[in-house]
Amino acid sequence: MRLPPLATNVIGSFPLSDSPGNFKRAIKDQVESGLDLVSYPQLADMNEMFLAPLLEGKGIDREGSNFIVSPDFDPTVSKSVRRWADDASDHLQRIQHGTPLRSCVTGPFTLASTVKAADLEPKPFPNGYVEMISERPWIVEELADYARKVCRYYSDSSSLISIDEPFLSVIVGGRKNLLEMTMSKSRSEELILETLDRALGGIGALSALHVCGRIGSALSDILMGTDVDILSHEFSSMTKNFDAYESRDLESNSKILCVGVVTTSPTEDPGGIEPLDLVKRRMKNAIDTYSKDMVIFAPDCGFRPLKDSLGEEKGQKIAVGKMKTMTRAKSEILEDLGLDIGEA
Repeated sequence: MRLPPLATNVIGSFPLSDSPGNFKRAIKDQVESGLDLVSYPQLADMNEMFLAPLLEGKGIDREGSNFIVSPDFDPTVSKSVRRWADDASDHLQRIQHGTPLRSCVTGPFTLASTVKAADLEPKPFPNGYVEMISERPWIVEELADYARKVCRYYSDSSSLISIDEPFLSVIVGGRKNLLEMTMSKSRSEELILETLDRALGGIGALSALHVCGRIGSALSDILMGTDVDILSHEFSSMTKNFDAYESRDLESNSKILCVGVVTTSPTEDPGGIEPLDLVKRRMKNAIDTYSKDMVIFAPDCGFRPLKDSLGEEKGQKIAVGKMKTMTRAKSEILEDLGLDIGEA
C-alpha cells in the first residue's frame, strides 16, 4: 500500500466497553471522522486481548493479573484473536468499501510485562522482569513468535499492522537500559533489536511500531535499526520526542514518523478538544522538522483512558471530536501546500 500524503490513523483503543455493537460503532466513528486508515477497535486491555485466549492451550496458567508460563508454552493464534481483524475487515467493507484496515498487535516486551516464569521466584519490578528476560530468554522468544504469527494472519486483511510496545520506553529510559542489570549494553540492544525484528517478520503489509512515553537517543537508535516502516510516538504531550530523530536519519533508514498531534486526554478547551489551529500548528511543525514525505499523523496514544476519566459516552464523544479535528487539520494543511488527496 502507498500511504496518502499526511495520512491519518489512530493507535487503536477506544473508551467503549467490549461488545459487538461498540466494535462496529468505533469503526463507523472512524469512517465518519474521515481517517485514511481505520483500525480495528481495541476495547479491552491490550495484554489481556492476546494472552487470555492462550489459557485454552498448554504451558500457561493465571494468577491474578499475571500469566504464568512453563517450558512447554507454545502459543497459537486462536479464533478469538483472528476475529478482530476478520470482523473489522468485513464490517469496514460493508460500510466503506476500499478503506484500508490498520491492525494492532501487542509486542513481546509489553506482553512479557504481565508474564512470569513458573520456575523463577517472583520478584518486584524491575528485578523480576529483567531476570526473566535474561535467564528464561525462551519466554520473550515465544512471545515474539506469537506476535509474528498474529501479524502474518492479519496481513491477509490489513494494509498496515502496528506492533504496540509501550513498555519499551520503560525498559530503555533516557538514562538507563534496565536489561543492562544482567547483560552488557551491546547485548541488551542486540536482544531488543532481534526480538522486535522477529515479531515484525510476520508482517506482509506496511509495518509500524508504536512506543509511548519519552523516546531518548538510546531507544531511538535501537528503533532506527529495526526493519519497521513507521515509527509512532507521542509528540503533542511529549514535545521533547522531536529531539529523538533527525530528518536525514529517517531518510537514510527509510523510516516514516507517525506524529501524535492530539492528546488522549481532555484539554481545557471548549468540549475538551484542541482547537483546529493548534493541531494545524503541530502538523506544520512536524512537516517543517522532517518534511511532508516523512510524516503521518495520529493521536498520541489510544483513547481508552477517556473511559476511566469521563465514562463511555462522553469519552467517545471527545475521541470522535479529536479524530475529526485531526482530519480537518490535515485537509487544510494539504490545501495550504497545494496538494490534493491523490498526490504523493
